[in-house]
Amino acid sequence: MFDTSALSRWLELARGDAILKNPDDINAEARSNLWTFSPNEDESCHISGEDLQSFVLAILEARRQWMTQPALQGMIFYCWHDAQIRALRLSLVSRSHGRLPFGCKIRTVENLLDITGHIVEEDWSNDKYADDSADTTTSSDLQYVLPVWRCGLG
Repeated sequence: MFDTSALSRWLELARGDAILKNPDDINAEARSNLWTFSPNEDESCHISGEDLQSFVLAILEARRQWMTQPALQGMIFYCWHDAQIRALRLSLVSRSHGRLPFGCKIRTVENLLDITGHIVEEDWSNDKYADDSADTTTSSDLQYVLPVWRCGLG
């Protein structure tokens, strides 16, 4: 398990959170099941990519325990780095939607550490992350592809 107070505190907040299943509205389902985690400056120096990966897997296991209810079977747990707010985001949606609720293209990553390591190393531990003064690329020059890790539940 991880050894940081921020991750332990976050896990306690998310562990018992109720799950909404709404096969008719993917956006309502995703918003209701959304968790957002971002450390303050003091906390971020104590979190590694491996710690964050263990944290995500602990939340996944807590969600699995909720999946014992038949009405909650058939969901997808997923996480990604929300670069705009410098946060780890996790959510659940019904598998029956056949997709995740993003407006951009996504790239499914097989290794969770690709997401958690990136967040810690490139964002939370990088003082220059938000310094975009050298970036001259416009949004019309590139089509953004969001890396997402996902796992089926129930």
